[in-house]
Amino acid sequence: SSTSRGLGDVYKRQVSIRNTQEEIIKFEERNKLQIEDAYAEISTQRKNSVEIKSTVDKVLDYSRERVR
Repeated sequence: SSTSRGLGDVYKRQVSIRNTQEEIIKFEERNKLQIEDAYAEISTQRKNSVEIKSTVDKVLDYSRERVR
């Protein structure tokens, strides 16, 4: 009957909406993980930059002392 067909359509739409919502949640979770990974990488690079600067400063100081 047309009523059961109508209910079937409603059910299909609900399933489609639920699947879309699940995909959105998965997308947001992947984005969150990617952002966390990027932040960790930036933090590591910042730490490495500080260490490199410290090493360069020590080399420059040593070079200046040797020139005197």
